[in-house]
Parts: sequence; C-alpha cells; structure tokens
Amino acid sequence: MGRMVVRWFGWVWFPSILALYALLGYSTVWSERGLVHLFQLTEEQRALETQVRTLLRETDDLKERIRRLHTDDLFLEQLARDRLVLVREHDIVYRFHPTQPSLTQ
Repeated sequence: MGRMVVRWFGWVWFPSILALYALLGYSTVWSERGLVHLFQLTEEQRALETQVRTLLRETDDLKERIRRLHTDDLFLEQLARDRLVLVREHDIVYRFHPTQPSLTQ
C-alpha cells in the first residue's frame, strides 16, 4: 500500500510541476513584461535614439543658420534674393514665360 501511494503521488506531482514550468516559460516569453515585449521596447528605443540624433543635427543646422543671419551679410543678401526675389539696383532681370503647348503635339 505504501508503494502505491508513492507512485500515485509521483504521477500527480510530475504533471503539476511540468504545467508550472510551462506556465513560467510562457510568461517569461509572451507576457506583458516578457522577452517579446523587451525586444519591442529595444527596437522602439533604437528608433527614438535615431530620431533624437536627427533632431539634434537639425537643431545645430538651424543654430548655424541663425548665427549666419546675424553675422553674415552676404548670406542674408543671398537668402533675400532667393526667397523674396530681390535684385540690386544694376542687376539685369530675365523673365521667362512658359511656352504654350501647341495643339498639333
């Protein structure tokens, strides 16, 4: 009788422990704080770090542009010519009109 109890007890605990390990394995990989979620957070962090580097470069470029606007008269003049289509007093201005498409084409 004693052996029968031990065998039955062993068969009950083995599936229980196996199920417990399966549950722990599942929660380690797939749960809200599991390895899959950790991988997703790592990828998101890399993307955000890339975005931060890009924004820092743009900020540096804009700071340099502002500095040049305050100190570089030639840069300011070229910007006014390009953006506002300004010309100097003795500049020659050429105006090109788009050609009308012909009906035979």
